[in-house]
Amino acid sequence: ETLVTRRGPGVTQGPALNAGQGITLAEAVHMYTMGGAYAQGREHTTGSIEPGKQADFIVIDQDIFAVPVHEVHRTRVLRTVVRGQTVYDQANAADVIDFQNPDAATLTEQQPQPRSP
Repeated sequence: ETLVTRRGPGVTQGPALNAGQGITLAEAVHMYTMGGAYAQGREHTTGSIEPGKQADFIVIDQDIFAVPVHEVHRTRVLRTVVRGQTVYDQANAADVIDFQNPDAATLTEQQPQPRSP
């Protein structure tokens, strides 16, 4: 959202930081997906949903292209899938995949850990 509006999340009025440097929402999504994969040299395995690539993606609660851009920050992640395995599901947020053994096909129960500052 801030890449597009050049303002803080939800801010619709007032000055924008370097407004001329704003990009489209589609460009921002591409930057965070394919651009991120390319920056890591992994564009052949991640960054988009295609046959032969890892199934890394999120499921969100709204179509970010259908809401006003200043409301994109309200989007919530419902599910996260890494290598085809669900690692986060809002319905049962304590279930995560065992990242010590990423080939494990089963989810394991993990207690939330405090965040370090």
